[in-house]
Amino acid sequence: MKRAELIRRIGAAARETGVEWRLIREGRSHELWQCGRINVIIPRHREVAELTALGIMASLQPEFGRTWWRR
Repeated sequence: MKRAELIRRIGAAARETGVEWRLIREGRSHELWQCGRINVIIPRHREVAELTALGIMASLQPEFGRTWWRR
């Protein structure tokens, strides 16, 4: 999955549920984002491995609901 698409999908879900989604810090190879109470690390590669993207989205279940990414 493209990194920009992953960030866009999480941002859209955050707007839809009224959760804050913001960039905390940029590193050399990763970025730290905050989604509500949860911190998420996203690699700074153009392509994020599919399993990595699914893991990131699964870590946000407490904020968005059980399977929010399958909509």
